[in-house]
Amino acid sequence: MTTRPIYRPFGPDADITANGRPPWSRRRFLGACMAATLAPVVRAQAPGSASDFRGGKVEWARLRNPGQYWNRHAESDPELLDFLRRNTSLNIDPTWQAASAATLAGLCNYPFLFTDRVENLDSSAGRNLAEYLKRGGFLFIDCCCNTGINPSLDNYLASQIKFLRGIVLDARIDPLPESNEIYTIFFAMQRHPPRIMASNTETSRRPFPLHGIYRGTRLTGILSMSGLQCGWAHVDTPAIAQECLEMMTNIYIYAMTR
Repeated sequence: MTTRPIYRPFGPDADITANGRPPWSRRRFLGACMAATLAPVVRAQAPGSASDFRGGKVEWARLRNPGQYWNRHAESDPELLDFLRRNTSLNIDPTWQAASAATLAGLCNYPFLFTDRVENLDSSAGRNLAEYLKRGGFLFIDCCCNTGINPSLDNYLASQIKFLRGIVLDARIDPLPESNEIYTIFFAMQRHPPRIMASNTETSRRPFPLHGIYRGTRLTGILSMSGLQCGWAHVDTPAIAQECLEMMTNIYIYAMTR
């Protein structure tokens, strides 16, 4: 299934958001975040324009964690990146990267981080991740839905939330309403969210909403039990793969423009 893009925030004339302000790029976060590793205080970044973002290259990075599945399906990431390049004006590098939370600087190279889980990070890595989120980075956590890897998605969700609330004390983690713009910002999604339906997954029996990771009113990350990574790796039907690619595009665009 292919859904029609309904909004292109990176088009040449789309440098103003609905509230009348130019959308700021998380690329602006990089310079300030890197400078912040050398100084105790960071000032908020000034808003940028869509042309600022279009002009520079960004990268897709997986957050390395101690688990054996941190790079599961990474061989299919180039397909996702090619999809982003073909369907948006993102200047995204076609090669995926590995990010380490051993240092804050290792995270601040990337405005957007993908990972399959965070609860197995040690305390030092957790502090760096918390600071990364505080300074403008965006985290997307998406579990593998295979029951051989994650036998209980309820337990998976609880462990991610417990860890996140432990490192970001003011974090609020709530289900995203189906009316959230993340489902329409670029592609008009039919399922909110799409999910893997293979027989060896818990998602084939019931849906799980996306959860937003908030600090105050700012969405700093998303937690998914939908197995989007399994989708773009084609463990299910071509139609579901397409849905997952489109949903991931919406998430990436939302993260980089809000």
